[in-house]
Formats: sequence, structure tokens, C-alpha cells
Amino acid sequence: RKRFLEGWYYRLSLVEENLSFAFILSIEDPGVPSSDLKLACIQIVGPDGYLVQGSRNDTKFWAWEGRQGLGYAFQYKDGVDEEYMNLRTALSLAEWREKVKTGFQVLPNQIIGRVEGHDDTLGDLLENQGVPGDCEFDMSIQPIVGWGGYNSTEQKSTAGWLASFAVFEPHWQVTLGDARASGKVSWNNKTYEFENEPFYAEKNWGAAMPTKWYWTQCNSFDGHTSIKNQLSITAGGGIRKIP
Repeated sequence: RKRFLEGWYYRLSLVEENLSFAFILSIEDPGVPSSDLKLACIQIVGPDGYLVQGSRNDTKFWAWEGRQGLGYAFQYKDGVDEEYMNLRTALSLAEWREKVKTGFQVLPNQIIGRVEGHDDTLGDLLENQGVPGDCEFDMSIQPIVGWGGYNSTEQKSTAGWLASFAVFEPHWQVTLGDARASGKVSWNNKTYEFENEPFYAEKNWGAAMPTKWYWTQCNSFDGHTSIKNQLSITAGGGIRKIP
């Protein structure tokens, strides 16, 4: 069986603070016991650093088919029946906050997580491979546009009909060309509370990454941060290889 990876990228821009956070969630080689690269992971790029938490146990990862919904619990709080919880998928926000110690959950209009990881200075995504750090985030999402323009009532494929051919892996889909987020992020002992700040989302999946690529994205231009006067630009390209 060939390799497979799937990743979700979310970016929050805090305009007045002049900083941003990137949340990168991923699953690699799920359901392949023989793979040494099997991994469930979250990476966070903050305004002054990097944080990662990962696990080789892919059985606790879940995702919906056909719409935005995914999650993983690295640890549950004391007294929680972990065996039962591992049979569950999406939790209500109240239950997630009450029972999950570290992990993440993404729903169509909500993203929440607690991360106790490290900065990867020792070169591995698993535990104890760098300087410890933590981050907590909890925000609601108001979609503005997906991919296809404001006049489109349906989400369109970013790559068009080419996305059906494996030779063009990894596939790439902009899921939220622009959105607004409200909530809070705690990072390096500082909590940022925000309302209606620019938010962007996309995903990749496939068996091979490009040998080289470029990517640029912005949806927080000066004078274009309100919903009524909005501007979002995303562009990317690369040299693909046949999986």
C-alpha cells in the first residue's frame, strides 16, 4: 500500500496585534501498522515560536466524510473513561472542555484545542524532543467565501477537473478563502481575545509532496478587513512527482 497523508491548515490573523497563528493538523499512513511514518499530529506556528505534539497511535483520529469535522485526543482528564471516549467522534463543546486534556477538534463553525508539546529542537515530532510549551485555542468561525467566488452557491474544486488525477498529488483544496473568527488563543502565558478577525483554511491530501513548491496567502489587507469590504488572495504552485 502506498503512502498517504492528509493535512488541514488554518490561519488566524490578529490585525490590531499585527500577528498571526497557523494551526496545522495532519494524519499520515492511517491504518498501516507496518509504517514507521504513521503519525497523528498538530503543529502551531505562533508570533514568536513553534509548537508540536504528535502520536504514533492513529486509532484515536476521526474525521467526517463530505464535510468539515475531525479531531484527536492525545490525553483525557483524570477519571474519564478513555476506552469509551475512543469510540466517540465529535463532542459537544462543553463535553470537550470538560473531558479532553490535550487534543483538537474541528467542526464546520468551531475549532478548539489544547496542546502540550515542544519546539522540535531535537528533530522529532514525538514527545520530549524539544523545549516544552503549551497553547490553548477556542474560536467560532463565520464563513464568508470558500473557493469559487462570491456569486457561487457551491464550493468548487481548487484544481478543477485535474484534481481527479493521482499524478497531480498532493491534492489541494481551499476550504475557506475568507472567514471571520471570534474567541481566544493562549500562547506563551499570554491570552489573546478577539472578535471577527480574518481566518483562512485549506487542506492537502495524497501520497507524495512536491519536490519544490511556493505558496502565498493573505486575507488581512489594510482597508479590507471588514466583511463588507473584503479581499483575499491565495496562490500556489510546485514541481510534482508521480506517486
